[in-house]
Amino acid sequence: MPADESRTHDTARLRRLFRALRARNYRLYVAGQSLSLIGTWMQRLALSWWVYRSTHSALVLGIVGCVGQLPAVLLAPLAGALVDRWDRQRLLVATQLLAMLQAVWLAWLVLAEVATLWHMLLCSVLLGVINAVDIPARQALMGDLVDQPEDLSNALAACRRELFDHRLRRIVHLAYEQKIQNRR
Repeated sequence: MPADESRTHDTARLRRLFRALRARNYRLYVAGQSLSLIGTWMQRLALSWWVYRSTHSALVLGIVGCVGQLPAVLLAPLAGALVDRWDRQRLLVATQLLAMLQAVWLAWLVLAEVATLWHMLLCSVLLGVINAVDIPARQALMGDLVDQPEDLSNALAACRRELFDHRLRRIVHLAYEQKIQNRR
C-alpha cells in the first residue's frame, strides 16, 4: 500500500474512533468528566494513603476500599431506576456537587488534623453512594449528548473505555499501595 493511501486509511480510522466528539455537548461532557474522574482518583488515593499511614494495616485499608465500592454494587438497581425517572443532567450535576462537597469535607478533616478512621470510612461510603448514582447517570446521558444516532455506539464505547480505565487505574493504585506496604 502506498504511503498516501496508508495515511488516508489511518486518518479515516482515527475519524471513526473519535466521531462522537463531533457533538459539542459530548465534547463538553468528556472534558468535564475527565476532570471529575481525576479528582475522584486523587481523593481515593489520598483517603487510602491517610488510612494506611494512620493504621499501618493492610486489612483496614482493604476494609475502607471495600466499603467504598459496596454501595455501587448494592444500590445499582435502585440508582438505575432513579436515573430513568429523573432528569439525567440535573442528577449528574447533583452527584458532582455532592462529590465536591464530600471532597472538601475530607480535605478539611485531614488539614484540621481531626480525621479519624471512622471519618475515613464514612467518606469512603459517601463517595461510594454518590458514585452508585453518578455512574448510571453518566451512561444514560450518552443518548442525549450525541447528535447523530450512529455516533451513539462510539460514545458508549468511549464511556466503557473510561470505566475500564477507572478500574485499571484502581488495580494499579492497589498494587502501588501493596508495594508501599511491603517496603515498611
